[in-house]
Amino acid sequence: MMSSTKQSSENHGTKASQSSFIGLVSEFLKSSTKKVIAYGISFLVLAYLVVLLYAFFFRGIEWLFADSFIISTLSVLFLALTADSFLLLLRLPRKPAIHENVSFDPSKVTVLIPTYKSAGVISKTIDNVLVHNIPRDQIFIISDKTPKPEQQEAVIDIAQSYGVRVFKNKVNMNKAMGINMVIKHVETPYTIILDDDTFIGKTFLPTSLLDEGYSAVAFDVMPSPTGSLINIFQVFEYRKSMYLAKCLQSSVAAIGNVSGALGLYQTKDLVYQATRHSGQPGGEDIQRTMLVHLEARGKGVVYMDSTVLTDAPEEWYTLYRQRATRWNAAWHETFVLALRTIISPKTHYLLKLERAYNLFIFLTEPLRMLLWVYVIFHLQALLILYIFFVGMGYLAWFKLGKKDPWWIPFAFPFYAKFNAFCRFVAHFYWFKLKSYYFKQRFYRLINSRKLMLEYIATMIVIVLVWPVSIYQFAQLGKTQDLYVQAKSGVSAIINTISAASAQRDVDTGAQLEIIGDSNFHDAETIEQSRDEVLVTVDSTNDRDVHYAARVHQNEGLTHVARSVIQKHLSANHLSQAYSFDEIVYAEDWLVKNILVDKNNAAVTVYANDIFYISEDEVQSSLLAVHEKKYR
Repeated sequence: MMSSTKQSSENHGTKASQSSFIGLVSEFLKSSTKKVIAYGISFLVLAYLVVLLYAFFFRGIEWLFADSFIISTLSVLFLALTADSFLLLLRLPRKPAIHENVSFDPSKVTVLIPTYKSAGVISKTIDNVLVHNIPRDQIFIISDKTPKPEQQEAVIDIAQSYGVRVFKNKVNMNKAMGINMVIKHVETPYTIILDDDTFIGKTFLPTSLLDEGYSAVAFDVMPSPTGSLINIFQVFEYRKSMYLAKCLQSSVAAIGNVSGALGLYQTKDLVYQATRHSGQPGGEDIQRTMLVHLEARGKGVVYMDSTVLTDAPEEWYTLYRQRATRWNAAWHETFVLALRTIISPKTHYLLKLERAYNLFIFLTEPLRMLLWVYVIFHLQALLILYIFFVGMGYLAWFKLGKKDPWWIPFAFPFYAKFNAFCRFVAHFYWFKLKSYYFKQRFYRLINSRKLMLEYIATMIVIVLVWPVSIYQFAQLGKTQDLYVQAKSGVSAIINTISAASAQRDVDTGAQLEIIGDSNFHDAETIEQSRDEVLVTVDSTNDRDVHYAARVHQNEGLTHVARSVIQKHLSANHLSQAYSFDEIVYAEDWLVKNILVDKNNAAVTVYANDIFYISEDEVQSSLLAVHEKKYR
């Protein structure tokens, strides 16, 4: 009996171990499959970014100036879609997340309020915090140094009169660095970061979401309504950002930015970031959110549809300063973090796409701004862009419940272009921010992140982007000049043949109309039209008329030859390698040996490249130059 029991026990143990082993293998396979899928998505998003950049920098110019109306229009729409609309179209079908049974526990929260020249609003800010029954010793005022000592002292005096804790910075450390220095004094599990001009008296603060394991909570931050034009623009802009970019991504905890105006965090994550957040004020909230997604062990970042009002700029210059010198410098500072977000298997695909879009805008902004010089003087492209942006604006307007004035989508493209200009200026201002950063040696405080390598990588990218942008913009003008010149040459050929035929009363209108309407991309049509015209020309026996046609025709062919040779030299960086006389010789050789048939002095058009002269034929003309040179 004992032996039987023992055998049964051994069998049970063997089955248990086998079951445990199978379970481990199953878990391993599930984990491996998830990682493979995650890395696969990362690769696809990265490839999507690379393809977009290639298309924009190296194909967009060519497509933009294509003679085909359809191709040119599609190119303009491509520029518009990548500018502002792809993410909008991606988010529109999504539904907002709804968090129910949420609660707030004031004993679990410490509020950090960084201040700078805020004596006029700090009382109202503190009063709004106290509405939530948060203990005064859990309210920290971080007073940054101001140009005038009395400005800092005024804030400190007001804060001390409330009995809250005050931390005084002896140097101007900016908001993020001040938080990094003070976070070690926080003893509660959760921390609220609050701007000194943001009022949360009526805002619900859901600490229970952090109890559930989420890393951070974003809120519905909106400008205090004033009714001014600049305020109406900002209200619509904020509403789009809060609802379309945050509320609709909350269901997958993939919020890309917890606004610096108000954010609720796990304290342990902020402590961890104290030696990783660079401390730059511009885009400090985006950087903090990225670090949460990359480094925190929570379930991600969610959105709470609880409105908080903040004082937004009421003057255009103040708004320009906010965007150009602070907000839009974020993408320089977080360039490497954004790449990490795309590559990381932890992040959701919506967040990856959002960061890919941000990087695309950051890298293409110089050329995008230069291209507006072209767009402004091309009414067709300008109208297409405007109509497209208005259409996208109305899609957003309807999705947001038509809460803003009906005319806002019509006017918003102009405001968006103002923001684009601010992004353009930020490319330069970031270097000024870094000069102060290095002067104060703040980078020494961030010892858990290789900031210097990140900055070097970012600077190299900027140094590469600008010359490429300028070169490609120059190519736009060069392509336009060459194209117009070549087309005028071909037109001269057609007009000359037409004149010669008309003098002999030969009806070639149908044939010439085919060539005149051709955009020189349909090789079969060109060949057919050419043959028909040549028959007409051959039917003229008047030697003088035929000779005159030949002379004018050769002038047109010279234009064609010159255009295609210059295009070849420019594309291969050989413009300085040939003298003027050598280029003229190459043009003459190309006309005589390629473009003019010895028997009938007619045009021979080859279906290749924009002017249908093959690369080998251009090479042959340049080879003839070398043969002449060394003969």
